[in-house]
Amino acid sequence: MRMATQPTTIPVRPRTALVRVVAACVLVFLVLAWAKTVWHARTDRGLLDRDWTMFHRAACLLREGRLGEIYQGSLETRYPFPYPPYVLYLVAPLAAFEGHGAYVALVVGSAVALAASLWIARRFLPGERGDYVTITLVVLSSAAWMSTVVVGQLSAFYLLIIVAGFRMWARGRPFLAGLVLALMAIKPNYGVVFFGVILLQRQWRMAGGCALGLVLLAASTWPMGTGVWTEYLAASRHVTAVLYNGTIPMWKQQTLYAFLSTVVSGGNMRLVLAVWGVCVAGLVATAAAAFRTSVSGERVPRLLAVTALVVVTCNPYAFFYDALLLVLPGIVWYVQRDRYRSLTCHRLAGACLAAVYVWQHLSLFVIKGSIALAGAATTVWLLAEVVEMLGLRRPAARCPLDAPVPRGAQGLR
Repeated sequence: MRMATQPTTIPVRPRTALVRVVAACVLVFLVLAWAKTVWHARTDRGLLDRDWTMFHRAACLLREGRLGEIYQGSLETRYPFPYPPYVLYLVAPLAAFEGHGAYVALVVGSAVALAASLWIARRFLPGERGDYVTITLVVLSSAAWMSTVVVGQLSAFYLLIIVAGFRMWARGRPFLAGLVLALMAIKPNYGVVFFGVILLQRQWRMAGGCALGLVLLAASTWPMGTGVWTEYLAASRHVTAVLYNGTIPMWKQQTLYAFLSTVVSGGNMRLVLAVWGVCVAGLVATAAAAFRTSVSGERVPRLLAVTALVVVTCNPYAFFYDALLLVLPGIVWYVQRDRYRSLTCHRLAGACLAAVYVWQHLSLFVIKGSIALAGAATTVWLLAEVVEMLGLRRPAARCPLDAPVPRGAQGLR
């Protein structure tokens, strides 16, 4: 008599269980802290007035046709509006809400965008059973996500644009991928990196889609007149000056530039700029070598990881909420752990990921200052991923997976 076989289950590895428990505890702490702020905002409504107010103000002025006040008028506020004119269409729906209703709407929209990003990532980068439970807990408990929620920023929308564009690329739809990635022009200092990667990869159909997307974005501002672009450039220069005149603490940024600025004695800006310029030139040149390598569909995820790390590490500025883009290389590192040729590179990248996660929480909630260590960690992480992508090291052994059970040949593994 044959016994009925029971479906096998994959036990949760001890380290994975510990990560989930820690992330869940951190998430509970963050939610309670945010709930406390919201509660006190009943009597002090200014507690919730952060970055989202500039989006709401711009949306209301657009609805009222007061275009001349969107940029120039914002310079007199605490949160100037430094985004290109076509971003006004993205935030326009906020004008339908009054006061903090706009904040709630933006937070809900960000949550939906994050959920959609993880949903697409799961199909783009399928992992073992339960992998995305761990990923979701870590992302929700990250300081980057909590910062996005608290201040009301658009980082989750950037995440959605990037993962959707690279998913289309991996599925062999380069023109649509370029059209989607053109939306990264809403954050020009990030978008230029993706445009550069497309050109270095010699993806001409994708470049065509990207060019069409940029033309459509620029054409959408025609009804606003050309003067709005002059005002936008003036507002951008003003915001740039504010970023580097000491008004905003440098430890709140997550870049290599921020790290150098917080460790150089006496804040010698000329020395910082010189060292940063040399380092970024070297990092960009090294990454460009990786970008020029032929990338098949299954290697697109690794290209995505390196690109996201370049965006955060080499940019002149990137705040806590901008570090939400590190979710992408983090997912690639975790679900494709069995595809690393170098165990050293995999472990080094993982150590840097852990360092960023821990240090962001410490600097934001405990130390509230000190050095911008995340910039150094992402730099090392970037180098590890580039070395791995270039295949400069021969594998001595595969990364241990504690007897993984493959999910088969579905998706990109």
